Amino acid sequence: MMIPRFLLFTLLLTVATLSPAKDLFVNIETGDDANDGSIEKPFATGTRAVKAAESGDRIVLLPKKAVYYQTLDLRGCPTGVIIEGNGVTLSGAEPLDQFAWEKLENDLHRIRLPRTALDRHLLIVNGSAEGMGRQADPDKEFPNAQDLEPGEFRWELIDQKEGWLTVKGDTSNLQWVTRVNGLQTSGEIRNVKIFNLNARHFLNDGFNIHGDARGLQFFNITGYENFDEGFSAHDTCECWITEGTFYGNQNGIADVNLAETYYDKCYFHENIVYEVLFLGGRHSIDSSTILCSSDSIPLSIREGISTGETRTVAPAHLVMRNVGFATPGGKPNKVRFGEGSSIFIDRKTNERLEEVGYDVHDSATLSADLFYTYPIGRDADNKPIVAWTGGATMSGRGDSYRIVHFGKFNPEEVSEKLNPENDWMGLTTPLPSATYPPEGKAYSENSAAHAIWRWLGIMAPDAVFVPETPEGLALSQALQENPPAEVGMVDVFTVKENEAGGLNSTPLSHKREDVESARTEMLNRIERSPEELLEALAANYGNHFSGSYIEALALMVKIDQQVANNGKELAEKFLTDSPSLPNNPGAIAGTLLYTRFDEDWAKDRILAVADMAFDENGDPLECMPIHQEMSDSVFMVCPILAYAGKISGEKKYYEQCIRHLKFMQNMCLREDGLYRHSPLDEAAWGRGNGFPAFGLTLTLGWFPEEEPGHDYLVESLTAHLEALSNHQDRHGMWHQVIDHPDSYAEFTSTCMITYAISNAIEKGYLPTQPWASRMTTGWSGIKSRIGMDGLTLHDVCTGTGKQKTLEDYYDREAILGKDSRGGAMALLLASRMLDWYSRAKE
Repeated sequence: MMIPRFLLFTLLLTVATLSPAKDLFVNIETGDDANDGSIEKPFATGTRAVKAAESGDRIVLLPKKAVYYQTLDLRGCPTGVIIEGNGVTLSGAEPLDQFAWEKLENDLHRIRLPRTALDRHLLIVNGSAEGMGRQADPDKEFPNAQDLEPGEFRWELIDQKEGWLTVKGDTSNLQWVTRVNGLQTSGEIRNVKIFNLNARHFLNDGFNIHGDARGLQFFNITGYENFDEGFSAHDTCECWITEGTFYGNQNGIADVNLAETYYDKCYFHENIVYEVLFLGGRHSIDSSTILCSSDSIPLSIREGISTGETRTVAPAHLVMRNVGFATPGGKPNKVRFGEGSSIFIDRKTNERLEEVGYDVHDSATLSADLFYTYPIGRDADNKPIVAWTGGATMSGRGDSYRIVHFGKFNPEEVSEKLNPENDWMGLTTPLPSATYPPEGKAYSENSAAHAIWRWLGIMAPDAVFVPETPEGLALSQALQENPPAEVGMVDVFTVKENEAGGLNSTPLSHKREDVESARTEMLNRIERSPEELLEALAANYGNHFSGSYIEALALMVKIDQQVANNGKELAEKFLTDSPSLPNNPGAIAGTLLYTRFDEDWAKDRILAVADMAFDENGDPLECMPIHQEMSDSVFMVCPILAYAGKISGEKKYYEQCIRHLKFMQNMCLREDGLYRHSPLDEAAWGRGNGFPAFGLTLTLGWFPEEEPGHDYLVESLTAHLEALSNHQDRHGMWHQVIDHPDSYAEFTSTCMITYAISNAIEKGYLPTQPWASRMTTGWSGIKSRIGMDGLTLHDVCTGTGKQKTLEDYYDREAILGKDSRGGAMALLLASRMLDWYSRAKE
């Protein structure tokens, strides 16, 4: 059984730190770095103790609450070292020599000092930092000496190495800041704990964490009155900060690049520019308070830049739970959720945040809760089955440990466990009585069981917890023996309440060791490149042709991507065997195969089919016959007419293409921009909307820009895609009934719509953002629903004519397994994404 990463990490830390090999002592008053670090002969500096330490050692700073005028450098610190700070304060300042001052007139004094690092300047007056406003504005000029107020100062260079510090007033209790950082790291460090330590008056940061320092834990620390940050994590560092206080700095904290920081029970107040600043990385703030004022910005998060040889954009991710925004008086500045940021907040935080106010960038995502709910299907009474998801990824399968708990109906029950290390999922109602794996057609038979079983497969959890009820035991037994939705095996636990009111869980063993885990299978699916997926699909689909559009589309992809095929031979044979013109819409669209052959026999076939839209005198009909009143006909007919115009040069085909489109729109286009499948019912069938989006995309590829109808085609396509964009779910999918999210997430419609979006971005019909995000999310959703064998597809709607009622569309079978229609659409999308990413590399 796999142990969750977050539990394993905690376990390893516990094992590593239970019994320190030895204690090393540092004493600022009695120590000497030439000593051995014993209690009798302590070191003088913390840095010397770090160099002497071995894995598991403890470093103790003495005397308690002493001031150390030094930097604590953790570079090279062994794994598992503990540093007990005992309330010690690291200080970057040095007392100024009372006898080195030169007295000037008007109570002014000056002293000659070395030039400071970073050309930053802090004077400590009676224990408090004076920065002359230069922390908020580093370019601010110092006032003239005669304009100084008591306690203020002026710095001016003498040469490149020294300068004059001029102060007005008493010089008896002044310190000058000379050191850069308080506690600092770089390089690779693992699992170090720091307790009860303060850092003040440094030219850069109180706590400055660089490199690849992972598993650093800080308890009861304070970073205050530093020129830059109280605490700052960079690069790929990972830090936990519990009971931290940060005030009087330029920024309370500023974590950047790909750093991961998790703050718990912290207090941020009276900083100068930002209380909290995140530029890239993954972060959380729990049970903490941020003081909001008219001077500083309470919190700002936006994307940053990664470090290393390849500097790329680093998205920013933040989780906030039980965070208070205190407003002591005056109108506070707003919180800023900037570019490329994703923020998840719980209800309490949201209520407090509303009082302060916030701005959200167009590219930012703000979810006002740590979890969201969504329907995954319907039960036997046609009521939605609602799932909840919270924690790390909140959408597609990421690397986080994923738990499904069928005994937790209210996600608030696990809110304390939601963090960027794991996902939690469940249902808002108890499991229904059902047999698993479910029998019958999905979803018209045993709808609840099918919905839960297939949802489990696509979510691909690491662990599933089920209650010890008859319903739970039925599911647990099936999960021991079968991979849900043919994805992979999951770890199963039964849960039972104990006498103390807690829960006891019992792991159940797998009975199918020959099947990959759901996690591994799903990650492998998602990580496939377009080339890999196209190759897998091509091995199973696109090997036959009997005149159908399904077979035509698959063969077209193989021809375009130069995958081995016998498309030409199949096309010629079909014409020989079945020379008559098509008698159904699917066969009209099957003629698209002939667009791939620049030969007379193929062109003649295309023109003969296109001419079906005209009478015996060559005059246009009101539309192409055999449309069957279905929105499918936008795809079945318009591309063929446009291609006929291209190869013949005759405008009549372009004109008839537009005429047919408008005819079908008058019949099927709803006021909200979606297509009803047919006039029999208002239902916006999934594939009945995928067909128009895909059909207009193909049509525009053959319709000249100079033709009068071109702009109308673009407007029709983009307006339809805009309407569709409102109905894409968090996993990238469009549904069997587009505007009914409790219908199943449908495979083919998502393929066609995603294809259309990709092409529209490339052609400039749609802006790159936010449409590229919709495209990539749709692409990931489709990849997750194709087995590694390139054969098994998830929830492909079976062939569907016009239906009489909404319920009829709900009940159309969702195929799990091999399906030629789904295979053709998947090939199309894989081909499109291959072209997309190939062009992106150019």
